[in-house]
Amino acid sequence: MAENKEEGEAATHGRGEAWVESLFSDDLEKAQRLRNRAAQIQASNTERLCRTRGLRDLLTDFTSAVLLSKPEDVFEFAREYFSAFVETDSPDQPLVNTKPSG
Repeated sequence: MAENKEEGEAATHGRGEAWVESLFSDDLEKAQRLRNRAAQIQASNTERLCRTRGLRDLLTDFTSAVLLSKPEDVFEFAREYFSAFVETDSPDQPLVNTKPSG
């Protein structure tokens, strides 16, 4: 179980090959499995992003806004930027999709 958690962390934190090698310098097989899993996760995420046109457009617009505005605090800018997309009627309620899937 800890191995899967470590694999996911390496893939999502983008630390790269040097981090993998230092983490598993005594176990090359484990390091290779970690690299393979990170590559699988990255490919899956890229594929999902390419299939989701609306998300891609949203991220492109956000990236353009960041490059134009050049904010000092990108995280604060992102919070403000994306808060425009949040409905304020019931902020404590989870988002539920009522449309049928498929």
